Amino acid sequence: MRKLDLLILCNFLAFHGIIGQHAGSLEKSVQFGGYTGLEFQNIAVSPLNQPSGNNASVEFELRAPGMSMGAWYRRKMIQGIAFQAELGFFHTRNTAILRSDNREQRLTYTFSDIELPLHFIFYNQIGKFPLRSVLSFGGRVGVNTINHLQTQGISLYRARWALDVGLGLAFSVGNLQLQPELVYSYCMNNIHDLGTAPYDWYAGRVVRDRLGLRVLVWRARKATNPPPFRPG
Repeated sequence: MRKLDLLILCNFLAFHGIIGQHAGSLEKSVQFGGYTGLEFQNIAVSPLNQPSGNNASVEFELRAPGMSMGAWYRRKMIQGIAFQAELGFFHTRNTAILRSDNREQRLTYTFSDIELPLHFIFYNQIGKFPLRSVLSFGGRVGVNTINHLQTQGISLYRARWALDVGLGLAFSVGNLQLQPELVYSYCMNNIHDLGTAPYDWYAGRVVRDRLGLRVLVWRARKATNPPPFRPG
C-alpha cells in the first residue's frame, strides 16, 4: 500500500509542474487562518521472523477515516515561496486484527494527536484563471494524547514524525480565500514499542501513514482605492 501511495504522490508532483505557468504572488507577506479536513490513516505492520508452525499475526484494517483541524501561519520568503507553520489536531480509530491458534481478536486503537507541521509552500498562477496551484513540502511531529501500552495486543509509541507532500488550488470566494488540498503524510519512525504485550513479538516495524483532504480558509485582502486626485 505504501508503494501505491508514493505512485499517487509522484503523479501529484507532475500535475503541479504541468499546470504551473508562472509564479504568482501572495496577497500579503504574512497570512494566517484555519483548516479542517477528512483524513484516512493506514497502519502497516511488518511481521517478525517466527519459528515454523507459529501462525500468530498482527494487522490493521486499511484506511481508517478520521478528522483534522487546526490553525496555520504563513510568511512569504521570496516570490513564489512561503513558509507555513501549523498547530493541528487529528483524531481517528484503527482496528487491529490479532490472530493466534485459529483464533481472531479485534482491538480498537484510538489516536488523538497534537501536531506541529512545518511546510514550505510553492505557488503558481494558472494562466489567466483566478486560481493558483499550491505545492507544499515539509515535515511534522505529533504526539498521541492516548497511551497504547497494551496488555492485550501490541504496544505503540505515542510520538510520530513524518514527511508531508501536498497539492492544492487556492481561489477567492467573496471576502474569503479557500485552498482545498490533498496531503500525503509518510511516517518516518517505527511506532512499535516492543515490550511485554502479548503480540509484541509477532510484529516488527509499525508505521502510520495518512492521506488527507483538507480546506484552508483565511480572509482575502481588501481592495484599496487610490486617494482622490487633488490639484495643487
